[in-house]
Amino acid sequence: MKKLKLSLVGALALIASFFGNCVPALFSAPADQGSPKENWKELFADGLFRADGSEVKLSEAFKGKKYVGIYASASWCAPCKHFTPRLVEFYKEFGDQMEVVLVGCDDSQELVFKYMRDHDMPWLTVKRDSPAIGGYKGRNGIRGIPNFRFYDAKTGKLLVANQIDLRVIRRAITGEKSTSDPGSNENWSEFFKEGLFTAKGKDVPVSAFKKKKYIGVYCADERNPQCAKFTAELAAFYKKNKDKIEIIFFTYGKNREEILKYAKKTKMPWLLMVPNNGEAQRYLMKYRVKKVPDFRIFNAKGKVVLEDASKLADARKAIGGKK
Repeated sequence: MKKLKLSLVGALALIASFFGNCVPALFSAPADQGSPKENWKELFADGLFRADGSEVKLSEAFKGKKYVGIYASASWCAPCKHFTPRLVEFYKEFGDQMEVVLVGCDDSQELVFKYMRDHDMPWLTVKRDSPAIGGYKGRNGIRGIPNFRFYDAKTGKLLVANQIDLRVIRRAITGEKSTSDPGSNENWSEFFKEGLFTAKGKDVPVSAFKKKKYIGVYCADERNPQCAKFTAELAAFYKKNKDKIEIIFFTYGKNREEILKYAKKTKMPWLLMVPNNGEAQRYLMKYRVKKVPDFRIFNAKGKVVLEDASKLADARKAIGGKK
């Protein structure tokens, strides 16, 4: 992995200062300007195959596809076991536009095929001992896995270098604006992807708050005494205005059980979430959250309505709420 710039390290340390955990780094990897284009005829000269061993002609493999993802992976790789199911789901969504080719790193071709079958990989693979594939690994400096590189299917041009954050690949396909960019709307379906639940432990669908005009995102740390005081004040605010606003609580570095324990202790009446580390880090860094409690109000479309809603008089005014 590339070394992080000191400025990013400083930002992460700032976040960690009040959460007590150093968050993992996420960064997008744009296409390397000096990387050569891939020649599909040369790269796949030894053939393309499905999981059952049947061969697919190159002329048919990428027919009608705009993109090609080359995925270096192996059955014994722990990070791959986490990434592969996500890539399978991503492929189901965008398989009409993209093809994926597995560069298997297992010890034999049969193990590569077994790896594909065991994980229901719907895409193609290559001969693991192909000289052209060996050249691809060396040319692109592939020394670790998982490694996923995203190309233009027609030209072979590299569009996104090694990137296992599929949000980056999604944006390359759809042209969507990154939710990390200042001023961009939150993507609630992505932010709440891990699910919502009540303080009683009952799972709640994301659609539960779609009728609400506003969404408040509340971040706190149980070790901060100011958070307990604000939680009580916010609970009173919520009870009077829950017809207009839904509040979602999260804290970085805590699992579901720990969040439930904290929510019950402080009598939180709203919804709770455990975002994946990447989404939590993105949110905290995007809004430059330096201290807690932190409370922000958004509209249903994910646009910020009030950046600092910790002054509840301002929050009431922003949503037209009751005192």
